[in-house]
Amino acid sequence: MELKRDVNLGLGALVLAVVITCAGAISMLTRMSPAIEWILTANVYSEQEAEQMLTLLALSDLDPQPDTLPQRFSDSLQRARSNITESEEQAVLDAIERQATAALAGDPEARRAVVAELGRLTTINRDAMRRADDEAQRLGTAGAWAMVLLGLIGFVTSLVVTRRLRRRIVEPVEELYDVLSSVADGDLHRRCHVPATSAELAFALRSVNDLLDQRLRQRFETSRGEPSLAPPSQRHLPASG
Repeated sequence: MELKRDVNLGLGALVLAVVITCAGAISMLTRMSPAIEWILTANVYSEQEAEQMLTLLALSDLDPQPDTLPQRFSDSLQRARSNITESEEQAVLDAIERQATAALAGDPEARRAVVAELGRLTTINRDAMRRADDEAQRLGTAGAWAMVLLGLIGFVTSLVVTRRLRRRIVEPVEELYDVLSSVADGDLHRRCHVPATSAELAFALRSVNDLLDQRLRQRFETSRGEPSLAPPSQRHLPASG
């Protein structure tokens, strides 16, 4: 049935527009989440290990059990190695490892070198975080414009679908209602205009027109076949012989 098809197509187009808009929003959010998570896993953890090594280096003269510091420093260094994400980090960590033993033992030159390398490590990760933040902001801006575009597409689609449904379904039904109301008020000359609509509604409108034409013809024929209502005194009588 064309009527059913028009309704299903219209509703399907609206549902599809909503689904596409929702899918676009979810896609943008899922693309932004890894960028934000990357800042934590790739850079913040490395900065935490750098801070830990600096703390251990500062405590090397104060810890009541200094024998544990080299192991703790080595563990922190290995955790930083396992989280390398920037190409510059490898050389920095190698330099820290070469100077770590002497620095923890109190060698001033080694300590200055380790502190400088740890500063470089935090700078590298801070710069990487800025780049990741710029990427997240870029994705956020692109996602916002994409949502605007999807919303505009959905709005235009809803206008097109609404106009089509009104032209092919609502207006023919309103036309049928107006004609039947006029006929009920005694106007037998009112007829349905058959617009470009579904085959079912077009058939219904033409059928109503045919029924009204038939009713009007029957009324006209009935009125022509009625006997004269003039009084007997006014009727012509045959002449007497």
